[in-house]
Amino acid sequence: MSNRIEQLRDILATESWDALLISDQDNRYFASGYRAEDHSGRSAGVLLITPATAQLFTNGNNIDWAQAAAPDFETVKTLAPWEKQVGEAIMATGAKRVGIETATLPHDSFVRLSAQLPGVELVSIGDQID
Repeated sequence: MSNRIEQLRDILATESWDALLISDQDNRYFASGYRAEDHSGRSAGVLLITPATAQLFTNGNNIDWAQAAAPDFETVKTLAPWEKQVGEAIMATGAKRVGIETATLPHDSFVRLSAQLPGVELVSIGDQID
């Protein structure tokens, strides 16, 4: 999976993004190996990729599974709402431009995440990472 992380970092550089947030469950699996399914609009996890870090944010029920399935990622246990914790992580990187999958991210999650990211440009990439 480390090769996939490097492929995503190449996309960061090409698109001039400081970070990439992956929320689509199929893309999350492709990038990390973590196959948990989202249910009822609730995310089983999101990936945050920067030039220096690769993090998988998921709830406490799935943390052991996530660590085993995605060993190349730092696994972070989230508390509801996850958007606050992920927003804080993005802000801690100093990111100013973030690619974000908006096609599969629930609107409420997008609104909550946006509120955590003053001064950060969120670039909609739909649900395709290529």
